[in-house]
Amino acid sequence: MYKYNFCSKSLSVKTGTVVRFVNVDKRTSHSVWFKAWGKDESDRLFPEEYWEMKFDIPGTYPYLCGPHWQQEGMVGQIEVVD
Repeated sequence: MYKYNFCSKSLSVKTGTVVRFVNVDKRTSHSVWFKAWGKDESDRLFPEEYWEMKFDIPGTYPYLCGPHWQQEGMVGQIEVVD
């Protein structure tokens, strides 16, 4: 997460992969929220903090930053493949 963006906005991983989201912004907190899948939003991630999620089921997983997705368009997507 950097300058109100996920880096990268699109990612393809194999089933069983753990993805780590790291906030490298200097002054802003972010979150990770798989809202469309009914998952709870992560805690706010302050600079240098991270949050991880393991993907065990193939599919497309859109995600967003709770505080910044509407104003800043801070969204992304993970494609999980076998």
